Amino acid sequence: MTGENDIDDQPTGWNIHAATLKGLKRFPNVGTQAKKERDEFEREKSMNSLATVDILPKPKWLTIEQLLQILPLKKSRIYYMTHIGAIPHHKIGQTLLFREDEILQWMEGNKVKP
Repeated sequence: MTGENDIDDQPTGWNIHAATLKGLKRFPNVGTQAKKERDEFEREKSMNSLATVDILPKPKWLTIEQLLQILPLKKSRIYYMTHIGAIPHHKIGQTLLFREDEILQWMEGNKVKP
């Protein structure tokens, strides 16, 4: 057949979908095998994402007021230390944020040796 909309001709435009369906009817096991492989891939992907969630805990972010409860410093001193880069911090807009794990590590690093 040589019609413009014939599926046996090279598919173009809307006929691509019809040609794909016709191809799957010719080889019914191909679609089933592909579905099995896709399902297995999705299952492994979901298992990997669950493992990642368990391994990487969410960091706890502290505001400057919360940091003042941990460190025995004045607010102005903390602002000065962030200004000179002496304390690990993050700045989003005008908001200063501190990761609790980075602060604890920084405190251990600044420990005075006897």
